[in-house]
Amino acid sequence: MTFLPRRISLTLAAIAAIGTPLLTVAPASAASLGKPGGLAPNSSTAEYKDPVLSWNNVAGASSYLVQVSRSNDFSDTTDLVPLPGNGVTTVASLALPQTLVHANYWWRVQAISPSGRSLWSSPAQVDRAWDDAPSLTGSDPTGDATTTPGSIATYPWRFAWSALPDASSYELEVSTDPTFPQPGETQSGKKPDGIVTVLCLTTATSLTPYENDQKDTPDIGVGPCNFSNFDPGHDPIFWRARGIDDSRSATLKAANEQHDFACFGVPTEELSGQETTTLEALGEPPTKIPGHECSRWSAAKSAPYFTTGTGSAATPGSVSGVTLDCPAGSGGADFACVSTPEISWDAVSGVNDYAVTIADDPAFTNVEHTYVTPFLSLTPRDQLANYTAGKGYYVAVQSCTMDLCGTATVKTFTKQTPAVNGLSASQVQGGVRLTWNDLNARFGATAAGDPAVEAVYYKVQVARASDTTFASPLGALTQLVDASCDTTTTTCYAPQAQNGTGSDQVTIVPTRDGSYIWRVMPVDLSGNVLPAAADTHAFTVDVTRPTLSIVTHSGIAINHDITIKASEPVTGVNANTVRVVLKGTKAPIAGSLRQGATPTLWVFKPAKPLDTGGTYVLNVLPAVADLSGNGAVVSGAGVRTTLLATNRSKGWNYSSSWHRHSASGARSGSFEASAAGGTATINVVGSEFDLYGCKAPNMGTIKVTAGGHTTTVSEHQSFTRCGVLILHKPLPSGEQRVKVTVAHNQGSIDELKVR
Repeated sequence: MTFLPRRISLTLAAIAAIGTPLLTVAPASAASLGKPGGLAPNSSTAEYKDPVLSWNNVAGASSYLVQVSRSNDFSDTTDLVPLPGNGVTTVASLALPQTLVHANYWWRVQAISPSGRSLWSSPAQVDRAWDDAPSLTGSDPTGDATTTPGSIATYPWRFAWSALPDASSYELEVSTDPTFPQPGETQSGKKPDGIVTVLCLTTATSLTPYENDQKDTPDIGVGPCNFSNFDPGHDPIFWRARGIDDSRSATLKAANEQHDFACFGVPTEELSGQETTTLEALGEPPTKIPGHECSRWSAAKSAPYFTTGTGSAATPGSVSGVTLDCPAGSGGADFACVSTPEISWDAVSGVNDYAVTIADDPAFTNVEHTYVTPFLSLTPRDQLANYTAGKGYYVAVQSCTMDLCGTATVKTFTKQTPAVNGLSASQVQGGVRLTWNDLNARFGATAAGDPAVEAVYYKVQVARASDTTFASPLGALTQLVDASCDTTTTTCYAPQAQNGTGSDQVTIVPTRDGSYIWRVMPVDLSGNVLPAAADTHAFTVDVTRPTLSIVTHSGIAINHDITIKASEPVTGVNANTVRVVLKGTKAPIAGSLRQGATPTLWVFKPAKPLDTGGTYVLNVLPAVADLSGNGAVVSGAGVRTTLLATNRSKGWNYSSSWHRHSASGARSGSFEASAAGGTATINVVGSEFDLYGCKAPNMGTIKVTAGGHTTTVSEHQSFTRCGVLILHKPLPSGEQRVKVTVAHNQGSIDELKVR
């Protein structure tokens, strides 16, 4: 079997699979496990967007149980927060789900071992919030007046802001009121109605507004983002922006975290005081994103009112200076635009508005959108699909009066969003971690006004290696992954994994070993599936846990070696990690373990004779694992020793008064005899036993003790005969010691047979 190499850059951790049952452990044994300490984060004021809880390792712990509560009363189960894997992790850290609403939480951790649990740690606090905000630029009278010809009053509004690492889109709010009135506040009647306040959603980091959209289906986003009725009344306007994390992950939603996303305004406010602005305004976009998480609002900026043309021209003139702000990405000649471009043009005297039409054919028979705006530029918020094989988009810009539009000036562009790159796969405990560079890392959109980072989420598909066209991707392994794992300050929501900036990842758990291929396809806010990486990436899965079993057949002598076999190569095997124990007990049998004839065989040599009739099984510790990190498990029923103990058996312990005598009639060809006071003991396991001896005129009585009861047996008779059944006796379960004591005259032992 072929295995993936381990990646040192990834923390190998047990991925807490959604729905993993809570571990069952023995009653608490606080004396054997120390209480976890060093809990971090532990603050009610420091805010974390993607918090990863961590603590100090506890010696002897095989796993940990984490509890997160909305209060410091952990006994109130209604306050406990559902966690991935029910809060069980095999490493000293646990990432909180991104679906966790913004609030202060209490958390604690308990160490677990096969023998018990530790005391709970002292509780710590964590503040789940998104403490970040864009920086604004554009529409600044001081800056714009020095770089734009003409009066600031005639310069169009162009709103721009810096990119946030975790944002997949942005909300822009433009208002006539500097307080930005919101629904539910005391300023009744002042709401985002398109007149007082306009809300827009975009994946770009800049937006030049337009008045209306003449297509039946408006572009997606917050309401219509329509400035047709926006009326600042010749007064300055006010605007601000905030980032939105459009989390979309089937894995996260399956974590039983029932809280839908909201935009919280001030992240630290209590749940009862959440703002409902974006929940009410956004609705649910066509991509069916389940919710939204918002950053803090930026500091607000103001911009002056502007004036438009007089509309006195009888015949509108042609528009000149049409420019598509369409910077090339890293794909070179493969495409000209990486996102929907910003369109700008020169002013035409005497017109009211400008019409901008985008089509995907030169005859403009298949129109994507038509926009009307009084400004000299606009930024379509909806994202156009990628085009290949020479196809592209056609942009017509016309100047218009109230009754007539002039001759169109046509420009063309092609759009091809770069595919993700840097795909790699790494075997981790419990699955395979798939990692890639997201579009932010590929294109590097970080500054204000950069083109959109278009992935709202990623669609990861896995198929059998033979299905090279992904005709039948494995539905159970198709994942929708949140596009927010590109932060430099904290770890992302990929449990126990450290991520560098620009790295997205998902852990999948195939149920069958084999060879697979996979691909990643970004999905934009309009629902367009963007191109996958051109090359095929493969990985081999090994999720089957290796087995260790005793292959020596039952019926072995009590001093016989025991052979142990692994189903595949494993590491960590030694006398401390692979133990032979008597079934039903825990104490390991003393002995030595050596390598066998092959790398998957080991031989255990007992240090002293085993019990007659005893069944011996393996006890394998978690340190034993295959080359993929899957922990070994025990297989098979073990081995049972011989049921027969002749008088020569190494299992008998005779006092010095016993002597062996040959006898043709004895079952073993001989027997042991002792004068009064002699004792002999043997350890056995079974439901009953038969004791054989010799009867003769010189024999007396013996006492046989087993299972706490003593039976007196007479071996005296008038003639000599060996091989005689002198006692049949039942046995309690488990290991029992049989003791024979010569009570009078002489006694004998031929053999003992266990059932």
